Amino acid sequence: MREHGGHGRRLRITVVEKNRGPYWDMVNAGWRDAAERLGLDLIIEAPVYEAVGDQVGAIRRHLAAGVDGVAFVASDETASTTSWPKRPRPAYLW
Repeated sequence: MREHGGHGRRLRITVVEKNRGPYWDMVNAGWRDAAERLGLDLIIEAPVYEAVGDQVGAIRRHLAAGVDGVAFVASDETASTTSWPKRPRPAYLW
C-alpha cells in the first residue's frame, strides 16, 4: 500500500480524460492495473465529449476534494496552465 506521509492512508489519484472511446478504454485498463499494483485509490473521470471548460472544472473539483494527484491530457494547453486552487497540502499534476 502506498501511504501518504506515513499516515496509513492510501493515496488518491484522479485521471481526467479528454473524452470517452475505445482508445481511452485501453488507457483506463492500464491505469487500473497500475493503481492495483501500487495500492492506490483511483478515480477516472471521462466526459462524453471533449470540452476544455469541463476538463478544467473537473480538475479543479477533484483538487478541491483533496485528491493527492491528478493526471490529465490537456484539451487545451493554455487552459491547463491556469492557476489551480490553493490547498493546505500540495497535489501533483501529471
